[in-house]
Amino acid sequence: MFEAVAVAVIAMKDEDGDLANARRILDGILDKHGLRLPTENLAVLIQHGKTLDESVRITMSRESSPDDKRYNRYQRLLQSELRRQELAGAYQHTIHVTATDSIGCVQDRLRKFLLEKTANPLFQPTMHHLVGIYAFGGLSECGKSTIAEAFCAIFGTKQAFRAKIAYFNNTRRERSLVPLEQLTRNDGAKLERGAMNIRSYADLVLDNNGPLSESISTLMSFSEGKGLVPGNASVV
Repeated sequence: MFEAVAVAVIAMKDEDGDLANARRILDGILDKHGLRLPTENLAVLIQHGKTLDESVRITMSRESSPDDKRYNRYQRLLQSELRRQELAGAYQHTIHVTATDSIGCVQDRLRKFLLEKTANPLFQPTMHHLVGIYAFGGLSECGKSTIAEAFCAIFGTKQAFRAKIAYFNNTRRERSLVPLEQLTRNDGAKLERGAMNIRSYADLVLDNNGPLSESISTLMSFSEGKGLVPGNASVV
């Protein structure tokens, strides 16, 4: 993907948009400075649509300025280079996204493929549907991160992991029945990351404003009710 972006950007400077020449220029830059492009052990291409025109159309329809001719040209160059890479075997798998696919739908298809191709236990929790969302609240330095880390340590990486609030945007959309794009426009960047949002869709909100033992007890009881099995209770 990085290489395709670099090639498309270079081709933008060419009136004819010559991608082959752009690749030669990029190779020359890399050779001159002794650089190498990053490599991936597992490469997956997430592609809008199945044709070049469809890819450009879907991508542009999601932009704030869908009639931007310069960006349209860049997208056409980028999508063309990505398709060349795909035909050359640069990707192990391609996921074709339609204009109506939700983020959750695309994530599920990506998780399914990754689950079949990787056995790394650190990635296992993110490959499955969420069973529960836990929010840890309280004032700064009250121990939110500490109790969250302890929770993950108790149940292990196969059952519990920490994620940024942005990870739950699609869950929020599904529960509120409000389009994700509308949520983003309404909230703004700061509010979208704010703790006030996660309370509306968390299964358990634990305000760390009492004895630690009480917080742990509440957390453990709720988790075991969800079917989680402690693997290292001595952490607490």
